[in-house]
Amino acid sequence: MGANIRNYEPKDAKDVAEFNFLFNLAYQYNGDFKPDNIFCAELDGRVVASGHLEPTDSCEYLDREGKDSAYIHRFLFDTDSIQGCDHLEFDLFDRITDRAMEIKQSYPQKRIQIGHTCSHNDFQYIDFLLSKGFYHELNYLIMKRDLTQPLPELSNSYGIELKRWAMESEAEKGLYLQAEKDGFDGESWSKARLAWFQHGSEWDTFTAFHDHQPISSCD
Repeated sequence: MGANIRNYEPKDAKDVAEFNFLFNLAYQYNGDFKPDNIFCAELDGRVVASGHLEPTDSCEYLDREGKDSAYIHRFLFDTDSIQGCDHLEFDLFDRITDRAMEIKQSYPQKRIQIGHTCSHNDFQYIDFLLSKGFYHELNYLIMKRDLTQPLPELSNSYGIELKRWAMESEAEKGLYLQAEKDGFDGESWSKARLAWFQHGSEWDTFTAFHDHQPISSCD
């Protein structure tokens, strides 16, 4: 008997946590993850695989104007499963692409794109994506510098103040997101995405200020 592919429900959290703890946390606590965009494969009453569409910064403009007709609204997708059920991820992929088509139909005048981040040596999955009409676009560069060695001292000029920024108030979070928009063609994280990263144990932000306004950050 085949698996039942359906949307995520809160009761699925425990099952999802067994094969991907980060999926479980995102589905419960990251407001950008909507049940309509999350799919689960259920066998014998147990969720054994899941996949989702996650909106990127560009999706802020789906429901409002501000970009021309060539602008691309991007979603990322991902899937995972318990050992031995990886074949169900292909069924989830089909449901995810169907959902992307539904979103596109809701915004007929806007361009929708889905993508996936994978390792450069995951040749099997790369071949699968290429066979489905995907193409390569981005690379991630890994820092080689030994961070156990001291950093060089740099002079602080032009009235710029550097500080560790906790962004504890809503007003500070708004400043951060607006600075990101100003620096990245109007795109920024959503408030939900910022809150998601801030609650992570590895989150830290160092920011440059000029006239009490953030002008650059390193997260």
